Amino acid sequence: MAGIFLQHEGALLPVTEAPYATEALLQELVAQHPETLAGDREAGPLLLVRREAAVYDEDDVNAHGSLDHLFPDGQGIPVLVEVKRSTDSRIRREVVGQMLDYAAGAANRKVEQLQAWLEQRCATDKLDADRVIGDHTDDLHVFWENVRVNPAPVGCDLSSLPTSSRRRCVPSSSSSTSR
Repeated sequence: MAGIFLQHEGALLPVTEAPYATEALLQELVAQHPETLAGDREAGPLLLVRREAAVYDEDDVNAHGSLDHLFPDGQGIPVLVEVKRSTDSRIRREVVGQMLDYAAGAANRKVEQLQAWLEQRCATDKLDADRVIGDHTDDLHVFWENVRVNPAPVGCDLSSLPTSSRRRCVPSSSSSTSR
């Protein structure tokens, strides 16, 4: 009886995999639970700065796309996350190029832009920005200085999440759960 089970009201319910219905659903879950992303746990927790972060060229003039999620980790290293549907035929080659392009664009971001994006997100979500940042770091000044000195692509984590490789687990609703 191998597998993953959920204990519920004294019964063990088998948990099965099910694909995410949409990219948007997985994007929302990544935004709410960045701890589910693989990475260096010693680098500290990820701080969601912005969803759909515009990616600019070197002159900071023309946006040429938007990154699904932009997180700095606890050491100020940017983590770029892009979610793609598993049925998207571009997922193998074009997405790698897209992520490298986004990483190069991230190197052009100024820390003040990230601070402004975080403040906007907190205002939109009705969160206290100081508290959100305080939950992420003990020293606000050191954190933002680390963000300043760790621009992408140097030391940048890139994550592309196809919706089929990140499946949600759902309890089965069959009668076999009472075994």
